[in-house]
Amino acid sequence: MATVDCDYQEMIAFSKFATQQVALKTHTLDQTMKNKIAAFLDRGEIRDCFDIEFLLRRGIELPADIEKETGKFLKSSMASKTLTLR
Repeated sequence: MATVDCDYQEMIAFSKFATQQVALKTHTLDQTMKNKIAAFLDRGEIRDCFDIEFLLRRGIELPADIEKETGKFLKSSMASKTLTLR
């Protein structure tokens, strides 16, 4: 299995209904943006676009290498002419 480089941060999860707190290792919002873009380019689901818009509205910027990734997607989808959004 290949190792994937991911950007993580440690966060504390808590609830107003419990007294116990838990430390979690989570993706950063920048990493989540990269994951959502990759998911959209892979499966073409509109729900990923909704998530990308949500992150953009929260101030998370698009990754610097976005043109390289979307360029590959557009070339392959134009060649097959089967881009469908569900």
